[in-house]
Amino acid sequence: MSKIYKRHYDFNTAGRAAFRAVLVSDVHESAPGEIINAVSSASPDVIFVAGDLFETGDKYTSGIHRRSSPENAYEFLREASYISPVYYGVGNHDAELTGEMRERILKCGTVLLENADTEITCVHGSTPVLVGATT
Repeated sequence: MSKIYKRHYDFNTAGRAAFRAVLVSDVHESAPGEIINAVSSASPDVIFVAGDLFETGDKYTSGIHRRSSPENAYEFLREASYISPVYYGVGNHDAELTGEMRERILKCGTVLLENADTEITCVHGSTPVLVGATT
């Protein structure tokens, strides 16, 4: 991973239970060590992955990432799921996930959101709804 950008935001939860979330995007099959350390240090209640975890197909794959390995992406998901629940919405670089890849993602303990929604029940009694769509 060449650079990790971190931002902290506080939102008014209007009387609802507050929770800490980490949003990760654009990992592009990079070795997960540094990003897992950053995620873990935030002590999140939930982890959201907002796409571009993998590099699938030729349409969106850049030359920089062709030397990557999907095993890095699976390792990221496994390690992240030990920290807190993981919800993954696919991005344009993930557009050509195979059935086998989807199965492996689920085996990592990840909730895969492709044109689906789910309630997040791990956030102190609150039940926000998360929606993931594909293009």
